[in-house]
Amino acid sequence: MQQLTITKPIRRLVIMKQKRFYSYALATSLLISSFGGLVNVSAATYQDAEEVKAQEHVSIMKMDASASDLFKFSTKSQSKWIPVYPQADGILEIGANVSVYDKDKKAVATILDTEDQQVFVPNVKKGEVYYLKLADQIKDEFVATICVKKDNVTPLQTNILYTQSGQDKNIYQEFKTDKRSSQSIYLKPSNYSNKNVTFYLQKKEKGVWKTITNRMIAVANDHKRVTFDTGLKKGEYRLVSNAATGQIYQIALQNQPVSNKYQTKKAKAQTIKKGKTVRNIYTTSEKAARWYKVKATKKQSIKISTNNNSGKLEVSIYKKGRKKVLKKLSFKGEQSKTYRVKKGTYYVKTAKSGAKMNGEYTIRCK
Repeated sequence: MQQLTITKPIRRLVIMKQKRFYSYALATSLLISSFGGLVNVSAATYQDAEEVKAQEHVSIMKMDASASDLFKFSTKSQSKWIPVYPQADGILEIGANVSVYDKDKKAVATILDTEDQQVFVPNVKKGEVYYLKLADQIKDEFVATICVKKDNVTPLQTNILYTQSGQDKNIYQEFKTDKRSSQSIYLKPSNYSNKNVTFYLQKKEKGVWKTITNRMIAVANDHKRVTFDTGLKKGEYRLVSNAATGQIYQIALQNQPVSNKYQTKKAKAQTIKKGKTVRNIYTTSEKAARWYKVKATKKQSIKISTNNNSGKLEVSIYKKGRKKVLKKLSFKGEQSKTYRVKKGTYYVKTAKSGAKMNGEYTIRCK
């Protein structure tokens, strides 16, 4: 019979290191402490676990490192069958790469978190019993976290990391924005060898849910692109996600209000000084072009970066006193382009292309 194999302890404090401008909101305020997993605490503080009562937690980030979530295993635990009792319906999370067994001590299918090497058992029920079979030899005692994550959470709140199971169907999770905002969506598949996660946003308009973005894809084996930005006005929204059974993914929302102060006339163009950056968004309902002015005292660069969910951002650069466009630039999705200018005054015009175009852009003079 297959026995439990313990991996090396994992320090699970994850800080999202975002290099792209569009992740500013997440990078500045979203600290994800994933808590679950083998933890670096003094095992001497805890008694050897004879049984596990896996407590429910809505969100990883709301968990406290209490004795009810931490379980010690040492040489005293060798060869033992440790019963695990879920205290709620949801996703059983075990903070080590282990084998799990059902009430008849038959192996059950688990989902491995490729990065953190912990396992999930989705769709467990309160009142059921599962078992962990400890190895015949345990050289180093350890403390692991074991809990039940609430599945299908709605409504979603900002700055919270949720765990969601794939169910071969659309999962609808509502949220609200109180102001015109940049909405960052952190969505990361846990198992890199499993299926991708597709998702999009809908807005509630006069009691009807209308799709406002294109479908986005969180690629299972691409852990670089896990943050997606959209531009939203005040209102009620819902995240619609879909993944195959056998996938677990994490969700976090970060909402950052963005001022709607921009100029739609060339004569009143907003000035961007050297070394400064202007950041704004387009929502699906905003259509007017915007104007910016750059005064170059010598040769310098104008860098434009975008993270559009759909459609394109069309940028035109003019030199003062001339009607002819000096340079046209088109942006789709996540892109950055730089245009060098000589001494003089220039105008930068941004215009959206596509009815559903929404997302962020920045213009930097350097």
